[in-house]
Amino acid sequence: MLKINNVSYSVKGKSILKNIDLEFKNGFVYSIVGPNGAGKTTLLKSLIKLIEPDFGDIFIANKSLKTIKQREIVKYVAFLGQEHLSKQPLNVLDVIVMGMLSDITSTPSTKHYEKAIKIIKMLGLEYLANKDFDKLSGGEKKLILIARAVAQNPPILILDEPTNHLDFKNKHHILRFITDFTKSNNMICIMTIHELEFAFYYSDFIILMKDGKIVAFKDKHSIFKEYDISNLYDLNITIKVIDDFICIKPK
Repeated sequence: MLKINNVSYSVKGKSILKNIDLEFKNGFVYSIVGPNGAGKTTLLKSLIKLIEPDFGDIFIANKSLKTIKQREIVKYVAFLGQEHLSKQPLNVLDVIVMGMLSDITSTPSTKHYEKAIKIIKMLGLEYLANKDFDKLSGGEKKLILIARAVAQNPPILILDEPTNHLDFKNKHHILRFITDFTKSNNMICIMTIHELEFAFYYSDFIILMKDGKIVAFKDKHSIFKEYDISNLYDLNITIKVIDDFICIKPK
């Protein structure tokens, strides 16, 4: 379980996160949606100690994040940010294996490579296995970095805009994989995403953020029926939810 308790964060007097209270349970996928500048990425970074909140606390498996050293975070969380890796003179398998090592001085084993191969086969990416990572397209790099995060087999998977750089087919493919992997391994998956329809189709719960605040946090069917999304984006939107189908149309 992951719990955020009254977390606030500011930069140069400007509030970025405001009294955030959230609780995440194993076996579910959570999507955070909201306009640019809502604080979504900052919230994710607070979960892996890339920023230190001014107030409040975060608990992972009932342990305060304040008591967990930065280098130990990888035992609990795999994080994929929006930025690609810097120049990596490695092939794809090596990049995935590197994510499984506890530190850069560790030596990979045959089991590490076997697991990397298993993951890319599950994703249908074996044709990229021996290619140079630097020579991949932006979308291919994103797919491999998601494979790398998943290969860590973490209790918590945190993804900042995992569909960025991906085409329509691969967006659905990767989100379906993430959802299935989360549930089959009883993990927690938290991701930010801009596509409301993808959040609906591939999440269990949706969190709405605006101006550093949590506006709403409900299951995916209830949230679109009970909250006016037009207020979230300051845009007149019509949303219809019928069973497992959603239609979104700007007016």
